Amino acid sequence: MNYAVPAVNADLAHNLGFDGAGVGVAVIDSGVNQVADLGVLGSKASRVVYSQNFDTSTSTTGDLYGHGTHVAGIIAGNGSNSTCSNCDVTFRGIAPSASIINLRVLDQRMAQLR
Repeated sequence: MNYAVPAVNADLAHNLGFDGAGVGVAVIDSGVNQVADLGVLGSKASRVVYSQNFDTSTSTTGDLYGHGTHVAGIIAGNGSNSTCSNCDVTFRGIAPSASIINLRVLDQRMAQLR
């Protein structure tokens, strides 16, 4: 994220007060897990505002393979998982206040191809 944020000029947007608040981003992948980095800071509320599963092999909308959650973190991670007394760097996503729309489409076979 040290290189990704300035590469897409997100640091300029952040300096102007734009952080993705009020924006929803669809993650069409292997699902998205409810993790602290995708939550509302200072709250237990999640910014994963909608989830739907299109994979007929399972009924879960959760991420069984890790890729969709990783992608959602790049998009909207708030840095809470990398903020601690022993942490040197806080990793935030491009739009750390954006909401995530979780559309799970990948099954085990497709997740292995990534």
